[in-house]
Amino acid sequence: MLHDKDAAATGYVRVIDESDEDYLYPADYFVSVELPLKAKRAWTATRSPAMRRISSNKPLQRTGARVARSGR
Repeated sequence: MLHDKDAAATGYVRVIDESDEDYLYPADYFVSVELPLKAKRAWTATRSPAMRRISSNKPLQRTGARVARSGR
């Protein structure tokens, strides 16, 4: 996930996939977890420089796919 204040303000999170593309998804599709420091260091060490980039997408650009939402 990329930190994106504009997306968060509207209830979305920005996620980078394995092809280095980023997309917006409803925040309620995800659960945030706090990783132990050792795991954070391992994750950061294995990420490619391209995955650390700032999004090239325009603010709040949503995916073209429509996703059915549950009746919550």
